[in-house]
Amino acid sequence: MKFRAILVFSSLALLCSCGSNSFDVDVSKVNVSLDIQRFDQAIALLDKANPGPGAVLLAQKYGAFAELYSVNIIKVGSMYNADYPQNLKMFLSYEVFDDINEQIVQTFGKGDEVFRPALTNAFKHFKYYFPIKEVPVIYTFNGGFNQSVVIDSAMLGIGLDKYLGSSVALYKRLEVEQFKKSAMIPAKIAPDCMQAIFESEFPFNFATENLLSSMIHEGRKMYFVKAMIPDLADTTMWGFTTIQMDFCGSFEGNMWSYLVDNKLLFDSDYMTIKRFTSEGPFTTAFSKDSPARAASWIGFRIVCSYMEHNPGLSLQDLLAETDYQKIMNKAKYNP
Repeated sequence: MKFRAILVFSSLALLCSCGSNSFDVDVSKVNVSLDIQRFDQAIALLDKANPGPGAVLLAQKYGAFAELYSVNIIKVGSMYNADYPQNLKMFLSYEVFDDINEQIVQTFGKGDEVFRPALTNAFKHFKYYFPIKEVPVIYTFNGGFNQSVVIDSAMLGIGLDKYLGSSVALYKRLEVEQFKKSAMIPAKIAPDCMQAIFESEFPFNFATENLLSSMIHEGRKMYFVKAMIPDLADTTMWGFTTIQMDFCGSFEGNMWSYLVDNKLLFDSDYMTIKRFTSEGPFTTAFSKDSPARAASWIGFRIVCSYMEHNPGLSLQDLLAETDYQKIMNKAKYNP
């Protein structure tokens, strides 16, 4: 069963969000000083014809992150391999590498003023809820469109090449799909970093993997992001257009009924889960007006209902609870 959407273009913020009061906390006395390293600029200054000597200096200055960048982001192997200089030279010779660097400077400048305020605010909230957790050192990089955000131990890497702005000519030249471009904006840096923090600190419980558990896990993640960045617009947090956001608010009940009636909630098939929770232009089963990840949005609404019907629970309690069926049962969700 598919359903056709007739959209009413009105503000559905109250339907699309949890109650704003649940995220209203005072972080004015939380002190956070971010260490942001513009690693992308250091890479841009390498001698592309002979990057070996410069790479040695990068290894000395940036240590573990330089190795992480080489092995896991641009995938040219360890900096300590004999063939590393040649492999790095090939990456630096990528035909649009210089164009990406130029666009990074145009979008972000050579400092961190564009993204530092939002990241500072997010990490202030993080420290408010988790005062003993360490704030990672942040490294920005040009990854040749390989990664948006990476996290490892006390390091957080941000691929600025993935946040240049939805209308930049470079993305059009590279034929980046529209649904991807709409989320490749500077405002997505902070929420994407918080998603990475969540996945690192509160990983998915694979013991009961099915569509419903995946939805609720995604819902917990986005509830966490909302707690870290309370003033973030829903469209930015989710990467949805206004039309898609309105669709979710208008047809929440229809989407839920579809999943229930077709007995999909406890389906553990990988492709079924992917079909409803992965990135894309829309959710085929619902409508071309729907967003991809619409089921994840429903998971968020379930989590909101769970927190609203269990007012004694804290954010920490929610994140410690990995029994997704228990969350569903106590959510009293009824769209």
